[in-house]
Amino acid sequence: MPGYAMSHADPLQSLYPFLHGDRQDVGKLNAALLESVQQKAQDSVDTKTAFFARNGAAVVEVARTIAEIFRRNGRLFTMGNGGSSCDAAHIAVEFCIR
Repeated sequence: MPGYAMSHADPLQSLYPFLHGDRQDVGKLNAALLESVQQKAQDSVDTKTAFFARNGAAVVEVARTIAEIFRRNGRLFTMGNGGSSCDAAHIAVEFCIR
């Protein structure tokens, strides 16, 4: 299929254009990599801040509900598929130690 390989290469190249092309100055490359890491870290912080600004009260309410269920000797069942199964296992372990 013409253009297929190119369409898969372009997204990565657009994310990290400084890694493609001719040989580059190591200092400039390191500066570009550092800037990329800092931008991704800031994006992570911004995303979490926005999420909790919108949903913080709901998160607290869910935590209170789970705590009340545990106080009544209730159970927490978790499940997931793929990466979500790792998240499910992680939260289950967190609740094993009260």
